[in-house]
Formats: sequence, structure tokens, C-alpha cells
Amino acid sequence: MYLGNCIGEKNVGKFFLFLLSTLGLAVFVLVSTIIIFVQIINLESDWSYKHIISIVVIFYSGMSFLCTLVVSLMQVYFISKGITTNECMRNKYDSTIYGDSCPKNWKKSFNC
Repeated sequence: MYLGNCIGEKNVGKFFLFLLSTLGLAVFVLVSTIIIFVQIINLESDWSYKHIISIVVIFYSGMSFLCTLVVSLMQVYFISKGITTNECMRNKYDSTIYGDSCPKNWKKSFNC
């Protein structure tokens, strides 16, 4: 996945918050759809188009959740190491520059 340089030092904190909100939305949709699917199964004994639509939405929201989770965990790693996504993908960073500790890297990412 090529990201170019859209996720740099100055906006990595905002991008990470965007990922967390997207992850929360994916969890909400997944749980809501599972609850609706269980209610449909309890109310209707025969399979109908509602069951199929629910299964498709469960699959889609589950895949969205997993993809967002993977990207979020990658960003946690990048922030902890003090590197940007672009630097990691191009493998062009000097390890001596990023010698800060993990808490300092997180503070720097969120401008604290």
C-alpha cells in the first residue's frame, strides 16, 4: 500500500485519532449488525433476504474492522519508534536521529 507522504511528522497524531474513530465505528457497526442478525433469527424461522443482507454486512464490517486494526497497530509501532509511514515504506531513516524514548515520541506526535 503506497501512502506517499501524506502521513508525516506534523499530522501523524491527527491521522492516528482518525484511525481510532474509524475503528470505533467499525466495532459499532459490527456489533449492531450481529445483534440485528440474532434478532432476525429469533423472529423468523425461514431464511429470507434479510438473513443474507445481514451476513454480507457482518462480513464487510468485520473485514473493515480487521483492516483498520492492522493499520492502527502499524501506526502505534511507527509512533513508538519515532518514524513516519513514508520513512518506513522507503526504509530511509537514520536510526541515530530517532533516539527518543517511546513516551517522548508519543508526546511529540500529539504536540504535547
